Amino acid sequence: MSEPLSPPEGFAIGHWTDERAETGCTVILPPAGSACGVDVRGGGPGSRETEIISPLANA
Repeated sequence: MSEPLSPPEGFAIGHWTDERAETGCTVILPPAGSACGVDVRGGGPGSRETEIISPLANA
């Protein structure tokens, strides 16, 4: 069994699991001021609000 990964300095990682519903959520929070990016693929990716990180978007 391999060692768990440690986040880079300044990052926070959390996870929540609902075993009854067989679902969960993992959150990775980068340090303030970090640049972000996304790669959305497929015909129906189900992503939301990814346009807000476009360099052309006004937040």
